[in-house]
Amino acid sequence: MTSSGFVFVGSGGQYPGMAANLYKRESSFRSAFDECCHFLDAWLPAPLSETLFERGNNDDLSTIEYMSTALFATQYALVAYWLARGVVPNAVLAHSMGAHAAACAAGALTCEEACTLLKLRCRLIPEKCKPGAMGVAEVTLAEVLGLVRQSGFHVEIAAINATRWVTFAGTKEAVKGFVHFAERVGVKARTHPISHAFHSSLMDSVLPDYGAALRAIPSRRPMIPFYTTSRRRVEILDEHFWCGQLRDPMDFAPSFLAFARSFTGLALEIGPADVFSRFAREALPTATMLPSLSREKCDIETSTLEFFQLRDLGSTL
Repeated sequence: MTSSGFVFVGSGGQYPGMAANLYKRESSFRSAFDECCHFLDAWLPAPLSETLFERGNNDDLSTIEYMSTALFATQYALVAYWLARGVVPNAVLAHSMGAHAAACAAGALTCEEACTLLKLRCRLIPEKCKPGAMGVAEVTLAEVLGLVRQSGFHVEIAAINATRWVTFAGTKEAVKGFVHFAERVGVKARTHPISHAFHSSLMDSVLPDYGAALRAIPSRRPMIPFYTTSRRRVEILDEHFWCGQLRDPMDFAPSFLAFARSFTGLALEIGPADVFSRFAREALPTATMLPSLSREKCDIETSTLEFFQLRDLGSTL
C-alpha cells in the first residue's frame, strides 16, 4: 500500500456536477457518498445527491447548507475511493471546511459525528452571524494590505494560500467594494461563492453557542499526524479546535512544509480541482502533489490515474 499525505481543501471551489461521473462509475465512491447522504438528507432542504449532481446550480451551492455538505461528502467519498485503491493517508492537512473529512480520515470523527457537526454549523451560523462574503486577490499580502488602506473598505485577511493568492473576508458590501477597487487599479480580484465571512471577526458572535453545542461531540486524538493551515500540528480535536477552524486566519505554506515532513510519499489534493496542488508546488518545489478531481470531467483527474498506473507497473518490473 502507498503511504501518502492527504490535503483537504476548503469551500469556495464547489461546482454543480462535482464528481458526478465518479459517483456513477465507482462503487467505493458512491457507497461512501451515500453514507453521508443518509445522515445529511434528514435536515437538508432537498437531497444532496439530487442538488449536487442533477438540479442544483451555483446559487444553490453557495448556500451554507450545500456548500458545506457537498464538499464534505465529496471529500469523504474521495478518501474511500483512494483507500479502495491502496492509497492510504499517513498524515492529513486540513484547510478550513476540509477539517471535517480530514478528521474522519484520521479516525477522530465518525461519518455520523461529522454530519452532526455540519448540522450545528449550518444551523447556528445563519442564526448568529450576519451574511458576509469572501474574495481573493492575486497579489502579495503587503499589496493587499496597502489596497485595504487606500480603498477604505474594511476587509480582514482570512488566508494566505500562496505568495500572490490572498483571501479576504467582510460584509458583502465591503468585499464587493474592495474587489471593484482592486480591479480598477489593475489587480486581479474576485469574490468567492460563499455565504458568510469565515475566518474573520464576523464569526465571533456564533462562537459561544457553537462551542457549547460542540461539547456533545466526543473529543478525540487523531490516529495519524493531523495538521491544519490555521494551527499547524493538532493533537486533539475538541471544541476549541473546531471554533478555531471557523474563526482563525490561515497560512498554507508553513503548514504544508510541516505536514510534508511527516510522510515520505506523494500528497493528494482531496477536493474539487487542482488549486492547492499549485500552492503546494510553490511552497515546496520538490513536492509531488496531485489533484484527485478534474472539474472538466467531473471525474478523477486522468493524469493522476496515469501516475499511479505507471508507478504500479514499475513496481512489477
